[in-house]
Amino acid sequence: MKSILRVLVLCLLVVFASAALADDAASCYWLLEEIRVESLTSDAYGPASAETDVQPVSGLKPAAMTEAVRGMRSFELDVTRAAGGQNAHAEYTLSGMPAVVPGAASARMTITASTSADEDSFYLYSAIFAGQYRTLRVRGTGAWVHRVRFPRTAESGSEQTVSFVAREIHDLARTEVTYVYRAHPGVMMVDMNGDVVLYDLDGNEIDRIVRTVDDILPEFTQNLGGDIDGKTLFAGEMQDDGSLIVSFDPESGLTEDELIRLLRAAKAAEQPADAASAATAVSPLTADKDNATIYLAADADLSDD
Repeated sequence: MKSILRVLVLCLLVVFASAALADDAASCYWLLEEIRVESLTSDAYGPASAETDVQPVSGLKPAAMTEAVRGMRSFELDVTRAAGGQNAHAEYTLSGMPAVVPGAASARMTITASTSADEDSFYLYSAIFAGQYRTLRVRGTGAWVHRVRFPRTAESGSEQTVSFVAREIHDLARTEVTYVYRAHPGVMMVDMNGDVVLYDLDGNEIDRIVRTVDDILPEFTQNLGGDIDGKTLFAGEMQDDGSLIVSFDPESGLTEDELIRLLRAAKAAEQPADAASAATAVSPLTADKDNATIYLAADADLSDD
């Protein structure tokens, strides 16, 4: 009987503890509060470089942080094998990182990649991480639109990171940018002027970012489950023969103009994919029953018509 009572008491303690933790979580919005940048190279096999135009920042107000992430950011890797002269080179761009994300919405990023590699040289690729989980991995030449969702509720001060990593597979060249978001109890609203307004849970205005809604929120997407995960909305990859295979979510919200720009970006380099024959880790475009698929021949004309 005493054993049963002990079990019941322990169960009640667990329930009360869980309830207390749940009470600490509140409706929130997420502010980008820091950008961390780390680059490294190794000359173990020959010359190597890793560069990005992203600058580390922290402590900025939301309006200033919006300016810091506006536009397209570039990343470049270059590795050469001294013994034989084989070279691998990759250029990436990243855009769409928001300065503010409301709870249960998404950060929608656009990535382009242009990779050229001599046979038996080096394997270059890039990836996106939501926290410790990798949600996207790309190589070769192409364009991708990827979405990372944020929870609806969280404890005040909770941290969520989104990282973009460009690297040689053995870290002979690597550059990593980490965007650090923190949860703030309250609500993010857009007023009639297009201003983004932040309120606390009592309805007091905390901050206002003037006429920048397009920069801050590339996409409103309700996250019914409240989980943090990633979804690739668009993927266009160049093939060895110069053709382009595209997979995209018809419900992604991408406009026709956006799709055309992405197709052009995917074909811009007109280079074959990484040809490092020694590489075993590959990331081919795979079929998805929820996506539409387009094939463009090497000589396809992407006109505005």
